[in-house]
Amino acid sequence: MHNEKTTIWQGKKFLISSAICLFLTIAIVWMLYLSLGHKVVEAMYEGRSVGFLNRIIEEQSKYPIGFYLRQADELFIRFFIVLILLLGPAYLVLCMNNRYRNLNIFRNRIKRYIAGYPMPVCLVLIALLTLMELRLVMLIHHERFKILVDAAHGVIIGTPHWVAYQNRLLGPWLVQFISQLTGWAFTKSFIIFIVMSLLLANLVSFYLFFDLTKNRLISLKYTLYFSLCFLALQDISWLFLWDFLDIMIFFVFVYGIFRNWKTRFFIYLFIVSLLNRENALFISLWLIIDAFKYESKSPNIRTRSLKINYPNLLLGILLSIVGILYIKLVRDWLFVRSGLSGVGLDSVHAAIGQHIVLFANIARLFNVWHQKNINILPAFLFIGLTIYLFIKMRFDQFFIKVMLLFLCMLVSIFVFGYISEPRVFFMLIPFILVLNLELSDKIRPVHKL
Repeated sequence: MHNEKTTIWQGKKFLISSAICLFLTIAIVWMLYLSLGHKVVEAMYEGRSVGFLNRIIEEQSKYPIGFYLRQADELFIRFFIVLILLLGPAYLVLCMNNRYRNLNIFRNRIKRYIAGYPMPVCLVLIALLTLMELRLVMLIHHERFKILVDAAHGVIIGTPHWVAYQNRLLGPWLVQFISQLTGWAFTKSFIIFIVMSLLLANLVSFYLFFDLTKNRLISLKYTLYFSLCFLALQDISWLFLWDFLDIMIFFVFVYGIFRNWKTRFFIYLFIVSLLNRENALFISLWLIIDAFKYESKSPNIRTRSLKINYPNLLLGILLSIVGILYIKLVRDWLFVRSGLSGVGLDSVHAAIGQHIVLFANIARLFNVWHQKNINILPAFLFIGLTIYLFIKMRFDQFFIKVMLLFLCMLVSIFVFGYISEPRVFFMLIPFILVLNLELSDKIRPVHKL
């Protein structure tokens, strides 16, 4: 008994010492940045820094010094968020080492303690996490907040920034509904919607992870991972209402895939998602992919035969056609003109509505160190995560289908989305987290083929 207490105290002592060192390191780095960070950026802007640093800032005539100071602040905050994301896996690796068995004992005590939390305590923790998340989101976007509100209101009156935004009706009209119901201004209703969306996204994340794993600790941990990923993909430029809804919809979507939902639920989800944005087409794409299945009456793989679920295949194709027609018609009927000066009728994108930016994104990948392209660093992260998932993937039909869908989503981002805006990767977060759970054998999907 005495040895066990000594071992546990050693584990606590190690954790306390590590936490103190980490806290001091972070505090020192923050103090250095607060005292010297902006001065270094100003020196780079004026060409008084080291040669290779001076070359990072090359468009002084186009952008004022304040632009680069905000970029530096955003990059610094994102660095710490990524650092926190890396500390979790590093901690697990450390605990798996036999030399730190005492730390494992202490970790297991903590796990049993948290696993005993009643559900109301978990909900309180999620509410606190949402408040911190909201504070950081408002801090990042406070200077351009009015522009974000105007972008949402523009969808209602037919003057969004681009014709591609005109069909994204659900979020703006929900804000308008809150405004009409309460009598509040659109801006105040916009803030209320963001608060409710962040809280609901975290609650949906926690519930789905808990239903998949039946483990409160894992659910809280992955909800925290989701929040950190969401914050890491922020930039000072854009964050739209449909981005918040998209995350929740895709959490439900991936949950339905792993829980083998019946087709009618995917139809309902498709309708809701289509009102939000064109990403609903990935739901119909899943129905098409899932319609194909190999069956075998013997273990010999050569005797397998391809079976096609024709009703699901035709339904997926029909939903895709209806979705594309709906998107095109809504854009043509409701779009009046762009809310941006100089864009007008957005005739450049009038044909299909989407921005085709594949070659521009490829050019950004090869020009990553240019100041304007610093925000594409998350693109490399998701490319790396995709490679990791393909290396670790199981070669069963279900996992191959999910990875095929994930790959189609990633390719579509590079074709139609500006990877310099990290928010375009939001819809991949639920897939990354749930696929990681599957690879770690923490869930057992029903839909095993």
